[in-house]
Amino acid sequence: NFIGTNKLICFYAKAGNGKSITRLFLALYLLKINAVKKVYYIDADNGIGTLKNRGIDRILDEYESRLEYISFSKKVKDKDIDTKSLIFTLSNFANDEHKDTLIIFDSMRNFIKGSMCLDEVVIPYLTAMQEMQDYYAGVWFLHHQNKQSFGDKGNKECKGSTAFLDSSDEAYFVKKRERNDSRLIVTLEPQKGR
Repeated sequence: NFIGTNKLICFYAKAGNGKSITRLFLALYLLKINAVKKVYYIDADNGIGTLKNRGIDRILDEYESRLEYISFSKKVKDKDIDTKSLIFTLSNFANDEHKDTLIIFDSMRNFIKGSMCLDEVVIPYLTAMQEMQDYYAGVWFLHHQNKQSFGDKGNKECKGSTAFLDSSDEAYFVKKRERNDSRLIVTLEPQKGR
């Protein structure tokens, strides 16, 4: 019951805490246990070097047609696709064919046109994602944490509009606990649940 189906879920943290890699491997786990049949991971945040370091080619070979990793890094960017309108486009095409498909957006700042602090800018994107959740096994988005001052180590605030958490069914604060050459340990602290 950790991750429910047909939910809009926010995972957020400060940069470098393992949001993307944790979401990728959680999605792969869901594929492995057949909890979902397909994953679309739409990455507008990580560069080609990061993808190579994560072994994305090996992962794609292993999961073949079950994982669609769509990267918008500068070297592989498709000039005909506007990431700022992509959520609306996908929402318009959502249908029951996707009921066993998980879709992940990494990271929200790259999909929103305008200030992420303004509800009137953010809410239409989140509403489109809420509409998608009815047709997909789940819709996840990665987001960032507010900048912290040196004395603010307990800050778990989500960056920008409160609508990011208000509109989500679940929200998890991601915190890196340990990292060495081949192992990353993170905690996912629930911040909202329905």
